[in-house]
Amino acid sequence: SLFGDEVHMVLRTEDETLYLTGDEAKQALARLVKEGRFITFDAKKLVEQVFPHDSSDAALVSVEEVLAMECFDVALASYVVNSTNGGFDIQKLVEIHCGSFLPDAEALADELALKAAAVERLAEIMRSRLDEDGVASVYTEIDYPLVGVLACMERTGAAIDKATLDRIALVTQEELDTLRTQIVELAGEDFNIDSPKQLAHILFEVLGLTPIKKNQRGYSTDASVLKELSKVHELVLHYREYAKVKSTYIDALPRMRANDGRIHTSFNEMVTTTGRLSSSDPNLQNIPVRTDFGRQIRECFVPLEEGEVFLSADYSQIELRVLAHISGDEHLIDAFKHGADIHTSTAMRVFNIEKPEDVTPN
Repeated sequence: SLFGDEVHMVLRTEDETLYLTGDEAKQALARLVKEGRFITFDAKKLVEQVFPHDSSDAALVSVEEVLAMECFDVALASYVVNSTNGGFDIQKLVEIHCGSFLPDAEALADELALKAAAVERLAEIMRSRLDEDGVASVYTEIDYPLVGVLACMERTGAAIDKATLDRIALVTQEELDTLRTQIVELAGEDFNIDSPKQLAHILFEVLGLTPIKKNQRGYSTDASVLKELSKVHELVLHYREYAKVKSTYIDALPRMRANDGRIHTSFNEMVTTTGRLSSSDPNLQNIPVRTDFGRQIRECFVPLEEGEVFLSADYSQIELRVLAHISGDEHLIDAFKHGADIHTSTAMRVFNIEKPEDVTPN
């Protein structure tokens, strides 16, 4: 556990329970990662104590040692057994899998000792559940090997071109100022565009537009409403898009750089119920891509070193290939075997079209 800036660790062995703090705890943890086999709760978060996100901070273990780390992660195992169990703490897992509660402890050392004992018991239960549910191979071959990879990715971080981001920030602010001026001119009076209440007053009381729906705070000014209103709505929608991207990315990203000059997101393996990764602090998976504005933000992420490039890789129509395999549909299988465009071949069959070139986008 991390309390303030100091690390506190309880280490249970067959013979005794050790309570370590500070550098002593970190050195023991580093040795465990390098040489030992252990049970823990959230291995990636634990290893961060000796393999910090910021690459300018010294690491007590190497990349190779992190990737070769041998441990059993009860939190990850619980997630593999049931993906709705992601994000739970030790207390909650004890409640779910043991049907009991951890007793309260006044001293920190006692609290951590109880949690260590709980982790030991949870490991027994989770190993059995993985086998019973037939998902042990998912844990050992897919999810657990990814822990070290994600830890290394997080420490590596992402480089951003701050000069380009600064230039985009200036252009964006100019666009926001222009939009604000145009909106105020159309409204005929000055008001705070970022205030839904003041905007509703301008749209429905000053300009006399017909309200489409109301909420608890008055007239609604959400995007679905604005799309059906006057020219002011178009300007407000543009304004909101620019303002959101500016505050969420353009202004925020430079402040999130660590001492090594890079942005270090956290990749979460135990959050989504579908098994996909998520990203947080900051979320680098939801940077807009469909708009030109969003693509400009993405272009600010650059390779770490001169001469390096980004590689983009993706499965080709993976869901439809799985569907072909499971269903055994001869037409789907034939299309994939011959490299046909599956959507074109489907359209040809549905609309009785003989030549692929006669299939229009519609």
